[in-house]
Order: sequence, then C-alpha cells, then structure tokens
Amino acid sequence: MKRRALLSSAAVGVAGIAGCAGPGDERTPTSTAGDPVQTAAARFQTAIDEFDRYTGSLQQTRLDYSSETVTIALEEGRAALETARDSNPTDRQQAQIEYLATVADAIEATAKGYGALVSLSDHLGLAESYVDASRREDAVAELDAATDDLDTARTRLDTGIGDVRSAREMDVALETDLTLVEWRQRLVQSVDTLDAVKAAIAGYEHETTGRLRYDDGVGRVDSEDYEEAVAAFEEAFQSFGRALEDYDTAEQRATDSYKQQLIQRRCRIEGYRTAAELAFDGAKLYDEGAFDAADEKFVEAREALNRDC
Repeated sequence: MKRRALLSSAAVGVAGIAGCAGPGDERTPTSTAGDPVQTAAARFQTAIDEFDRYTGSLQQTRLDYSSETVTIALEEGRAALETARDSNPTDRQQAQIEYLATVADAIEATAKGYGALVSLSDHLGLAESYVDASRREDAVAELDAATDDLDTARTRLDTGIGDVRSAREMDVALETDLTLVEWRQRLVQSVDTLDAVKAAIAGYEHETTGRLRYDDGVGRVDSEDYEEAVAAFEEAFQSFGRALEDYDTAEQRATDSYKQQLIQRRCRIEGYRTAAELAFDGAKLYDEGAFDAADEKFVEAREALNRDC
C-alpha cells in the first residue's frame, strides 16, 4: 500500500498558517532616533508584515516563518516605547504609547502561537516517518504531541486576537495607521483552520491504525493465519470508520481551500474502508476453504484501494 503523502490533508492546513522555521534576517537593529512613537509603530508594522506574508494564503505548502525578524522588530519597538515614556510625553503621545504597548502584546502572543505551529509541523513530519516504518506507537505519540502544540497555538493566537481587538477599541491615531484590521482577519482565519486541523489529526491517527492493521491482515493471509487476518481486517474497517467521522468534522470546520483537501482525503478513506470490509469477507472465505470466492474478494479490495478520487 502507498503510504507517501499520508499527511497531506493535515499538513497542508498547518503549512498555510505556520510552516518551517527559517533562518531569519541578518539585520542590524534599527535606530530609534527621531520620534520614538513612530519608530515603534514602524517596527511593529514590520512584525505584522512578517505574519501576514504567511497567513495570506492557506494553500502554501511550505512556509519560512522568520521568528528572528519578529523578535528583533518587537524588541526594537518596545525599546522605542521606553524612550517615549521617558521623554515627558503629551497626553496624545501617552495614549499612542499605551496603544502600541497593546499591539506589542498582540505581536508577542502571535509569535508564541506561530512557534507552537512550527513545532506542530515537526511532529507531523516525524509521525509520517514512523508510519512509513510501521511504528504505530511512535507515530501516535508524535500526533499527540502535535495536538498539544495545536492547543498551545490556539490559546496564543486567541490571546493575540483579543489584544488586537483591545488596541482597535482605543481608537488612537498615528501618522501612519497599522494594518490591524487585516491582521486580525487573518488571525481569525488561522484559528478557524486550527479547529479543522485538530479534527484531521485525530482522523489521521485512526487512519494510521487502519492502514497498519490492514497490512497486518494481508501478512496474516500470506502466512495462512486466516483467523487472525479476519480480526485485523475487522479492526482496520472500524478504524477507517472512525477516521471518516473525524474527517467529516474537520470538513465542517475547514475553509474552502482546505475543505477540498479533506474531501479528497475522505474519498480515499472510504476506499480503504471498503477494501477492509472486502478483505474481511475474503479472509473468512479462505478460512472456510472457499479459495476462488476469497480470491475474488481480494481483487475487489485492491480495486477499492486504488479508486479514483
């Protein structure tokens, strides 16, 4: 059975909002000379732009989110705000400082959320490797770790969304307005996708069990251990059924672009479940000595595995 790209539905969803950690930019810290409030605003916009580069399209397959770019911009912006606080600000400037401090909190929370998503992507990659090696327990452990990272990311991004909303409610004007509306919209889209990804990860865990138990059943048939083969195929059928339920949940929560990935995934799992049911019947027939009828069931099972989606 082909096991490559098993994580396509989950991994693409994650990649569209996180991806792999990149090397970052080798930049010299920006000077805070001039108006420190405007300097802080400019640096925070740099961080927002870095987020937006990779949340603008949920169909990207690889992202090089630069945490260093965001970290430098955040540190420089907060340093500029400290300079502004120490410069006997006017009431208007003080309001701008508090506004930008809230924006800085939103950037920090978002950066932590993205860091968790980078870790999530790493765990998904390891899970795929373990599935390829038929190491189910290790694969499940990585999927559980990925789910924990997803929950952390969800919490951090929710915090970021709340901070952005708080900043907007302050209704403070700057010489150049920050793109908070667009940023918040993309954060909300990211969080919505995470709900779908979490269900898809659960589905993939059941799919993994189904695939490995199906392979085990095939091996049992080859060794003429038909009773154990029947049990393996039955468990595979049940696992594929649970995977379909999880993928259905993911599809209901997914954005349009991600939903197409899940629809295709679900089609394939339906083929796997049909194959497991046919193989179950075939193994029982082998056990009863009806070899010709059993052979026909396994031909049908192979056709189900190779169905077009």
